Amino acid sequence: MDTSTLRQAQCGAGSVQRTQESPRKHIHIGNLIEQRLEKTGMTKAEFARRISTSRQNATSMLKKQSLDTALLHRIGGALDHNFFNDLADFPVLDSADSRQLEGAGKERRLLAASLDAQAAISRLNVLLAGGA
Repeated sequence: MDTSTLRQAQCGAGSVQRTQESPRKHIHIGNLIEQRLEKTGMTKAEFARRISTSRQNATSMLKKQSLDTALLHRIGGALDHNFFNDLADFPVLDSADSRQLEGAGKERRLLAASLDAQAAISRLNVLLAGGA
């Protein structure tokens, strides 16, 4: 990564940026956390209490471009937000989405089984009627 790309990735103009050299996202996780704090209206003091750290340490986390995954998971729990979705190049399913997809898969399997049964019944009726 050249210097201009690194500078673009580190600037604070936005939390998600793409550079010409790479289509991958450069995300400033501290900015995303701060945006979530503002959205929820949670104070930094309350945020710090929920993640079991000092207000000073919590404030310093908001200035960091990256954080340890275990810490990010803990922060996500405190703010009721999956920050890993924000970091992914593709959407990450939450448990509700997974259950919905599982349900749709079961419905498709039941429909296929029903169609197979209907085809078998039709074939049986043809055979019983003396057809080929």
